[in-house]
Amino acid sequence: MDPQIPNRTDWDEAANKLRIKDDQLKAQLVAYAKIPEDDYENRINSLTSLRELAARAARLQKDPKATEFLASIEKAADLERGKTGRAQKAAKDAPDETISTREAEQRIRKIKFSGLLLNRDLADVEEQTILNALRSLRECPNKWHEGTGTHFVQMLKKRGANCGITTAAHLNRAIQAGHSKPGKDGKWVHHLGKAKIVYNPAKWVLISFVP
Repeated sequence: MDPQIPNRTDWDEAANKLRIKDDQLKAQLVAYAKIPEDDYENRINSLTSLRELAARAARLQKDPKATEFLASIEKAADLERGKTGRAQKAAKDAPDETISTREAEQRIRKIKFSGLLLNRDLADVEEQTILNALRSLRECPNKWHEGTGTHFVQMLKKRGANCGITTAAHLNRAIQAGHSKPGKDGKWVHHLGKAKIVYNPAKWVLISFVP
C-alpha cells in the first residue's frame, strides 16, 4: 500500500509517539490539507515544500522509526505530486465546459451564507473564515473557491462597504437579485447593482469583487 500524507491528527499522534518536534512541517501539512483538489499549482508547490521539510527533519532524527516515518512522508509527497501533475495536464487537455447564462447564474446563486456569519461586518471577518464558509455551503460542498492568484475575498472585504455590501446577508441578497453576463477566457460577470463579481462558473472559481 502506498504511503499517505498524514492529516493533522495522524501527525500529532505519530509526532508525540516518536518525539518529533517540527512546527514548520506540521504547519505545511495543515496548509496542504486546505488547498482545493483542483488548485493544481498550489498543491504541487505545497507538496514540494512538504517533501523538503520532511527530508530535513529526517536528517535530524536519531530514532530510526522517526526517520522511517518522515521518509514515508517524503515518498507520499512524491507520489501525490506525480498524481497532481497528471491531473493538471488532463485538466488542461480537456475541452472547456460550455456554460449557459442560466447555468452560470444558477451556480453563483448557490452562494447563500448562513449562521453567525450572516450579520457580521465582513471587514472584521478573517479571510480564511469566509473561504471556509464558501467551502461548506450545503448547496455546493467543496465547490466555490478562489483560484491561484485571485483575491475575491480580499477585495470583498476592502470594497464591499462602498458598494452597500457590508455583511454576508447583504451579499446573499445582492447575488440572488443580480444577473450574469459572459466575459472573456471563461470568465463571467455577475452584476450586483453597484458592484460586480468576476467568476468562472465552469471551474467554480471566484476571481474578484469590483465596483
